[in-house]
Amino acid sequence: MSCHRPIVIFVSLLFLIFWSAVAGSAESDYQIGPGDVLKISIYDHPDLMTVARVDNEGYILLPLAGRVPVGGLTTSSASQTIATKLGDDYIVNPQASVFVQEFHSRVVYVTGQINRPSAFTVAPDTTVIQAITMAGGFTPLAAQKKIKIIRKINGVEKIFKKVSLHEKLMPGDVMVIPESFF
Repeated sequence: MSCHRPIVIFVSLLFLIFWSAVAGSAESDYQIGPGDVLKISIYDHPDLMTVARVDNEGYILLPLAGRVPVGGLTTSSASQTIATKLGDDYIVNPQASVFVQEFHSRVVYVTGQINRPSAFTVAPDTTVIQAITMAGGFTPLAAQKKIKIIRKINGVEKIFKKVSLHEKLMPGDVMVIPESFF
C-alpha cells in the first residue's frame, strides 16, 4: 500500500502543473478593455500600488507615469508598458505587475423571454446557449428559434436574426429572446 503513495503524489503533481499551465495560458491571452479594473504593483515600491479603471479610450492613470495606454494589451504586455513608462524618468529597472480585479469589458446583455435578464461578464468563446444558461434559461413564452443579437460593428448597429445557439458572443452584444406567438 505504501508503494502506491509516491505514484499517486507524482501523478497529482503532474496534474496540478498541467492544470496551472492551461489556466495560466487562458488568463494571459485576455485583452484588457474599457471598464476593466486593474491592480498595478511595482516591485519594491509599495507606495505606487494602484487600482485603476480602464477608461473608454483604453487608458489608466498612474502616479508618476500619467496616462498609460493598456486597452487591447494582455496583462504581461501592460506590465511591460507600465515598466517602460516608469523607467523613462522615475525608477531604475522597474518591475510592474498587472492583475485584472474586475472584468467589465466582456459584458453581454440578455433580455426578453428569459428567467433572469441581466448583464453578464463572459469568457472570450461564450456562446448563445451558454449565455442563456447564465440567465436561467428560457421562459415558457420564449420563441427559442428567433433569438436576435444586436451588435455594434464599427459604430454601426446590426441586428442578426434567428442566430444559432452555438453562435459566439462578442463584448457589448445585446441578445434578445422574443415572445412566441402561437
